[in-house]
Amino acid sequence: MFQQDTLAQALHAAGEMLTPVQIENLYNQAQEEWADYLDQEEQRLTKRYQQHTGQQVVESMDKLTLLNLTRQIADEQIYADYIQPLTDRISETTPDWDEDEITAQDVLTSPTLWQTHWDLVPTNPNIPPLVYEMWPEKTSPWPAIAIAYLTVMDYQDGEYPNEPGSSLIPQFEKEIDQAAALLNNNAQ
Repeated sequence: MFQQDTLAQALHAAGEMLTPVQIENLYNQAQEEWADYLDQEEQRLTKRYQQHTGQQVVESMDKLTLLNLTRQIADEQIYADYIQPLTDRISETTPDWDEDEITAQDVLTSPTLWQTHWDLVPTNPNIPPLVYEMWPEKTSPWPAIAIAYLTVMDYQDGEYPNEPGSSLIPQFEKEIDQAAALLNNNAQ
């Protein structure tokens, strides 16, 4: 079974705007369905085993094999029900980018390209002072990524933190931290 964070990231990438409570409720629903799939598959595979061998499943290795197969089937089914539709939607709505041909305009209009191509974003002269004022303790490349993200949000008329104490700051910082982590992962 996938983690709640995986579902939240897939929903975000697909453009779904759900609250944390809504995401938790959806995840709980997925867990309940997963448990149902698990029970159904265990019963189905046990019955098949009995029909095939004429015996009850009693040996521990047979039971373990059966339970592992059951879990794999339930995992695949719940992934197909919850994550795959989001992945399909993302791939349908995300253009195939030729890495060498991505432009600043592509980054400004995309909901996600700023995370990996923040260096292509033209700087809005009002944004850097805001970033350095609100996050003076942050070190490179965090401010550069934050400047790119704020510029993209400003270009797309999105909401972004523009003063200390803004309720948008925690989510904004999380987005920047994730983009910085992508940069660190790609550098390794």
